[in-house]
Amino acid sequence: MHFNLAHTGALPWLKAHADRGEDFYALIEFSSHATRIERSEEALVAVINDVHFDSSFEPSDISTLWLRLGALRRLLVRFQRLLAPEPASLFRLLQHPPAWIGSLDAEELRQTSEAFSLVLRDMGMPQERIRLLQVEIAA
Repeated sequence: MHFNLAHTGALPWLKAHADRGEDFYALIEFSSHATRIERSEEALVAVINDVHFDSSFEPSDISTLWLRLGALRRLLVRFQRLLAPEPASLFRLLQHPPAWIGSLDAEELRQTSEAFSLVLRDMGMPQERIRLLQVEIAA
């Protein structure tokens, strides 16, 4: 989700619905918007700014992204563990599809399963990058 902190309702909504701890909210309310990574309790907070290649952009169009990297990495690991068996199950189903699955539907399911497998594999790259950042910051 993207929240525009210039909107007066964004921060109160986040505080009411996102369990991120007071350090996180202090960082996004009162900190600099400079790109950086900081430790906040047992998590990392990353501040990433938009980059515009169009010289005619409005300065107000630039926004800042705030993340808790530790929580993001744990979420990616959970998703990957939860979803990893799915493509294999779909491929097994496609080896001997039931009679009620038409050939066009089977082909679409095969393509979707392949795309799903690629997404699962791609989830490993951000996990590894986050892990390396955490190791570097700890050092």
